Amino acid sequence: MADRTKRASKALMKPAVPQNSAFNSVVQRDETGKFLRGFGGRPKGSKNRIAHETMKQIQDMRSDAIHQLWQLIMAGDFKAISYCLDRILPKERALELDDMRPATIGRMLEDGEIVPSEAKDLAATIKSLREIEDIEQLRAKLIELEAIVKDGSQR
Repeated sequence: MADRTKRASKALMKPAVPQNSAFNSVVQRDETGKFLRGFGGRPKGSKNRIAHETMKQIQDMRSDAIHQLWQLIMAGDFKAISYCLDRILPKERALELDDMRPATIGRMLEDGEIVPSEAKDLAATIKSLREIEDIEQLRAKLIELEAIVKDGSQR
């Protein structure tokens, strides 16, 4: 009995949309206001009017913003310079390694030549390269074994 009461109260809480309203003719909905199958509302990828207008305003300001940023850089504003460099320069830096042994990476970390996140990335890279090397060795051995089995079956 309680289930029926809950369902009835939920049905009463749904907004009633008139069947012949202009809203239903544009966006296909049923009498309870739900979207009909195949008419899920706004098409995928479409933007609402406010987002479209905001993007247009931002695009219109683009040349003014670049000009103002250029003026700040020429005036020596450190924040403006830092802003540009953060977006121009890569986040990672190139590292020169004498060899790829873990001991070398540990020494570089101890000496402060690299930071812990760089050491972690290097270790993961070395591990991946070794796994690839192991797979290549296994593949070569498999090809060799297949050739031996093939030669043995042909005799």
